[in-house]
Amino acid sequence: IQNRLVALNRLGDAQDQLGDSRAAVATFRDMVAMGSRLIDIDAYNTSWASDLAVGLERLGNAQEKAGDPAGALKSHRESLALREWLVGRDSSEPGWYRDLAVSYERVAAMLAATGDMDQALSHQDTSLSMMRNLAATYPDDPWYRLDVVRALDMRGTLLQDPTAENREALAILEEMQAGGTLPQGYEDWIAGFRRALGLPTEF
Repeated sequence: IQNRLVALNRLGDAQDQLGDSRAAVATFRDMVAMGSRLIDIDAYNTSWASDLAVGLERLGNAQEKAGDPAGALKSHRESLALREWLVGRDSSEPGWYRDLAVSYERVAAMLAATGDMDQALSHQDTSLSMMRNLAATYPDDPWYRLDVVRALDMRGTLLQDPTAENREALAILEEMQAGGTLPQGYEDWIAGFRRALGLPTEF
């Protein structure tokens, strides 16, 4: 079954990359159904629970692209519930903690897409808080700091005035650039936030 799950995941990704969202939805549904059967065998298997959460996240993303925000919201909520259980089992696992933060962000996006802006902001605030925790716990890991930037950007999209979020995101990026920790290829993010703030992008 595990090999079949991997094959379905790869097939769904390929269909998604080709723009065939409906086919990807069907494939990821099969992946979720198979993952659910594994959980029926052993409800306390954390590896299988994590795999099922990934399948639900992929399904939700495909449903969003296929124009089904309500279905995507349901899938992402189910993924979030599994990840909350995983973090409850071991809160010291940074990968699970980050995955949970991502689930909160995906639910926030789908709540916004369905018009529930208050709940969307609440979920995004939870995601942002978790990303801040990871960045503080692992200060030498630049990718966690970039996660904070992404979360700030997402929060900004939910607000009428994202100035504060844009300023904080820009400050993080410029500090990383000055310290030589900004990964290659992310310089454009600095220009994007400076542009959003009405600041010059060339010096």
